[in-house]
Amino acid sequence: MRAGAVIVGAGSGTRLGAPMRKAMVPLKGLPLILHSAAAFRAAQEIAVIVLVVHEDDQRELFHGRWAAESTRLGLGLAVGGGERRQDSVL
Repeated sequence: MRAGAVIVGAGSGTRLGAPMRKAMVPLKGLPLILHSAAAFRAAQEIAVIVLVVHEDDQRELFHGRWAAESTRLGLGLAVGGGERRQDSVL
């Protein structure tokens, strides 16, 4: 059975104390959200991955610095986050 994955990464990351939104915090040269996407992409059961990220992060991921990596991972669909995490998930 094939399924889809929704990665919710639109939060500010305030508790993390980073100077940027948590989804874009670098780890080993890539934003955290791309590490999450890579883990889902490795699962054969995942047919599509939807990112829920801040509008500015969408630009970075699909048209900016990280566009090539997003393409390599087969990412192409992103939506903006809501006011609260539960809004983003909905």
